[in-house]
Amino acid sequence: PLLLSKSSMAKVATKIDLEDDTVTMLGVTQQLQTASTGHYVVPLGKTPTAETIHLTLNSAESIIKKAEKLHSQFSHPTGERLLKLVKNAGMDDKDLHKAIQKVSLECSTCQMYKRPHLKPVVSMPMAH
Repeated sequence: PLLLSKSSMAKVATKIDLEDDTVTMLGVTQQLQTASTGHYVVPLGKTPTAETIHLTLNSAESIIKKAEKLHSQFSHPTGERLLKLVKNAGMDDKDLHKAIQKVSLECSTCQMYKRPHLKPVVSMPMAH
């Protein structure tokens, strides 16, 4: 699911009518659907009167922030694991992929709790 922040909804002049179960975005009113959990769902597909909304990442800073958010939101996975998830979701943004790798390598939480390199307690004697 795609969750929309309050600031994102404000940018597209969102108005939610709880009595009629409708939402107005960019001047287009459409019926809200309800998920099995009881949450509202806004259909984002093409409608005859709606414009297509494109969500984009503008600056390198916002790409890094997005990568950091994804990294922490998915419980600090490795870069490879998060990249696989992002690619399966259809996000082929090379800058985001680089940011994910960078964030995964530089994450202080991951550094603190990473698995130590195992050293053998007992080893074979070395030949003379």
